[in-house]
Amino acid sequence: MKGFIFFTSLGFLIGLVSFNVTESDIYNTTKNLKSKGYTDEEIDYFNEITLKNELNFKIRQFPVKFKRDVKIFVYGAYEPYMLDEVKKVVDDLNDIIDPIDLSIVNNRSESNVVMYFGDYESFISDNPDMKRKNKLKNCEGFFTTKSKGDEIKSSRIFINIPRQDSYNDVRDAIREEMTQSLGFYNDNWLYPESCFYQGQNEVLEYSDIDIKLIKMLYNE
Repeated sequence: MKGFIFFTSLGFLIGLVSFNVTESDIYNTTKNLKSKGYTDEEIDYFNEITLKNELNFKIRQFPVKFKRDVKIFVYGAYEPYMLDEVKKVVDDLNDIIDPIDLSIVNNRSESNVVMYFGDYESFISDNPDMKRKNKLKNCEGFFTTKSKGDEIKSSRIFINIPRQDSYNDVRDAIREEMTQSLGFYNDNWLYPESCFYQGQNEVLEYSDIDIKLIKMLYNE
């Protein structure tokens, strides 16, 4: 599909745009992953998280991902432990993902991911195009991606500090929004230990199923 596509997440996840699926697209994805030794259960879960979103019942034609190195610019009202958590997630992802590297950069102009810590009013002041997102003010975290075809070109992440209940709540929001902005647009009730879990949880490390899904999207 030509042109740029935008996806957004509010709180745990809301994806606002999706596309109709074709049987051949799902067949080819499934066939490829089966050839790599993944189980039907793992492939079904992968399709659930990468091809669907929470706002509607439409299904994407194919997964999307970054194909170039991810360079993250962090700004706003963050505390040192928040930046430390961002660095930890970057390290964890680099241990899992082979084709590309993730890093934190000091200049916004060098980045393809911008990550803001603060309150709704400050975020909207810097991102006026997001003002009409009605649920954004009360969300814990948010991301939006800009993609072309099957490649994510850039993303924006918002960690809504006043909506966090605890130190670990902030850490969980950081991990979830950073990970889902890589192309994981849906949540699910199957795995309570997963950062893609629909309900309330505090995920401070990737579960086995999280690692598998990240590898399936980026390494296969």
